[in-house]
Amino acid sequence: MTLGYGLLTIGALFIYTALKNMSIRDIVLDRPGPGQPPDIVDLTKSFDKASKGVASGAAGVVAATGGSWGGAKAIADGLTKGTSVGVISTKRDTQSTASGGVSDHWTGCKECYAKDMSDGSSPTSGMDTLARKVVGRLGGNITGKSTVNHTSNYKGYRVQVLYRTNIGGNHFNHVHIGVRKIGYAP
Repeated sequence: MTLGYGLLTIGALFIYTALKNMSIRDIVLDRPGPGQPPDIVDLTKSFDKASKGVASGAAGVVAATGGSWGGAKAIADGLTKGTSVGVISTKRDTQSTASGGVSDHWTGCKECYAKDMSDGSSPTSGMDTLARKVVGRLGGNITGKSTVNHTSNYKGYRVQVLYRTNIGGNHFNHVHIGVRKIGYAP
């Protein structure tokens, strides 16, 4: 397999993810782009094994944090599995939402995970379908081109889906899926 990544690039990724308290998976898996090799998922296993020889201190931090965000990432990934809309944002350093709450996107929210998914700069049929599928998987129902402000308890997590709304910021150009372990307060 040709990785297409040099050792310096791999090392830089390990150091960056360690400093940001992330997993290499958060970068590799959440940002598949056009022309990326189809075996990109297998690369994360190679990175874990290769980490002993590249930036071993950073790799230890990455291994310790796991990148699963208390299981919240797995819930978000499961709810969006099989959809064609791309991920444009996940965890970041911004703590507060536009309305003043603690963001599921915030890297300091250790049992939270959020992903924003988009395929356009305004509502599209792809985002409409994504929102409908995710809300449907949560047991809800949306029809047509509705404003989506849906919150469910799902497998021990609070799941929030925002789309076609300004609640918490502009959600007309992406679907927001936020997941937080019930009872967790960052």
